[in-house]
Amino acid sequence: VPKLYETRFVHKDGRIIPIEISVAKTFWKGQVANLVIIRDITESKQAMEKLLESEEKYRNLVERANDGIVIIQDGIIKFANQRIAELWGGAVDEMIGTHFTKYIHPDELGKVEERYKLRISGEKVPPIYETILKKKDGGNFYAEINAGIVSYEGKPADLVIIRDITERKKIEEALRFSEEKYSKIFKSSPAWIALSSLELGRYIEVNDAFLKSTGFNRDEVIGKTSLELSLWVNPSDRVEIVDELKKKGSVRNREVKRRTKSGKIIDLLFSAELIEVAGEKAILSTSLDITERRQVEEALKSSEEKFSKVFQSSPAMTVISSLEEGRFIEVNEAFLKGMGFNRDEVIGKTSLDLKIWVNTSDRIEIVNILKQKGSIKGKEVKHMKKSGE
Repeated sequence: VPKLYETRFVHKDGRIIPIEISVAKTFWKGQVANLVIIRDITESKQAMEKLLESEEKYRNLVERANDGIVIIQDGIIKFANQRIAELWGGAVDEMIGTHFTKYIHPDELGKVEERYKLRISGEKVPPIYETILKKKDGGNFYAEINAGIVSYEGKPADLVIIRDITERKKIEEALRFSEEKYSKIFKSSPAWIALSSLELGRYIEVNDAFLKSTGFNRDEVIGKTSLELSLWVNPSDRVEIVDELKKKGSVRNREVKRRTKSGKIIDLLFSAELIEVAGEKAILSTSLDITERRQVEEALKSSEEKFSKVFQSSPAMTVISSLEEGRFIEVNEAFLKGMGFNRDEVIGKTSLDLKIWVNTSDRIEIVNILKQKGSIKGKEVKHMKKSGE
């Protein structure tokens, strides 16, 4: 018969009570007898059940975690969950009992070993850091390590949580590359490029072309608004641009006038996008200096106006017509008056349609000379008026 065993006892009120029975031989009144000790173990049973339930929850949490978890003691992996085995590319049983350095990339081994030794010896080291771990097939993956000291089987151990951050590192690298390209384009562009706040127009960054054209240095611009620098010849232009950006998110090829530090007025072709910087709305704008183009256009317009005045006021009959067909493009008042036509009867018609040439061979000869020499002077010809004269 066991000397110590557990059973259940039925209480007077019908409750089932778990008990522990301890039996020992003894003498009672000169005879051999059994000494039976009965102990109510209800509380200890409940505590054990809670402990088992807690351990089961903990075990499920660890095994189902999306991060790898290992316990390292004396440099040896004592525990590993399924996730870290998946990240490594093998089985949990293959990892248990191996030295943790087996899984560290050679370039990172010194750093990781040093941190492990310092942590185990009680020194303060950052618990979270990034490193590179090896895979079973020879590949690598970026990992974020979160480590801390725990007690395992009565001895200090390193509890390490390992998160795969390979995708995050790829995104960070792509973002860094994109930012480098943006920075190079931003700085080297011959067009003005500026980054400013939406509401106030406070400059966050400007490129060299902006500084060179406006005559300001960087310290005079960054942190200031375009209105403080008196850059807008017509401040209402900025109000309209901001309104359009809020409605459409972009502005394309708007002609504006800006003022340089010296007070010189320049014409710009302005475009902008509404973007977000550090959670705040901002304007990324590009401006192309079209001052020279505008000056050429104005000069051409002035020249055309002068030519038109000379053309129309000339007392000599003057016409512009196509070379091959002689189709009238423009004629002056002297021509209309001298030939007896009105403008609608002439424009778009050819000289042959209007039967102006007395000798049509004269036109053929004139065209040939123009093709050969580019000009003709002093040739006498006969033209016929609308009336036939």
